[in-house]
Amino acid sequence: HALWEGGRLMRCVTSLGHYTLHVILAYGFTKAGLCAEQRALNEPLLSEAVGLAAKLGKAPCIVTGDLNTTIEASSTLNQATRLGHLVDVARCTGRDLEPTCFPRGSSVGTRIDHILANSTASSMLRSFAVLQGTGIPTHRPLQVELEHGLVEQQGMSFRAPTELPLN
Repeated sequence: HALWEGGRLMRCVTSLGHYTLHVILAYGFTKAGLCAEQRALNEPLLSEAVGLAAKLGKAPCIVTGDLNTTIEASSTLNQATRLGHLVDVARCTGRDLEPTCFPRGSSVGTRIDHILANSTASSMLRSFAVLQGTGIPTHRPLQVELEHGLVEQQGMSFRAPTELPLN
């Protein structure tokens, strides 16, 4: 697949207790939120990432990365979040949305790095943060903490009765 070969799209799977967490990483095309030509390249990438998440159904899944666009500037991300297929984890905190990308020291920053979660993964959300002062240039790392116990269910099971002898 061209997006995989080009280093733009990756799917990882990790164990979280009794659950498997699917992580879809995407590296968007530079300035896709501002430039129509770059957006034309970026939207198929984002569509593929969102489509992979949809194919997983209710399995816990996050779509994350330097998507190089705001959610509002991407028709794919805008539709996925508006329809509730994915949740912008940063919006779940109740805090002001923080910029994540500062191309120059004087830049006010933009929010082009995202963690989006399906309904199962978003219900596991314990915390989210944009990390400050890491020494990593340009982009601020995002941190999410998930708790698998928040989606566990317990219940009673019953044995099927044995067949009654009718003779």
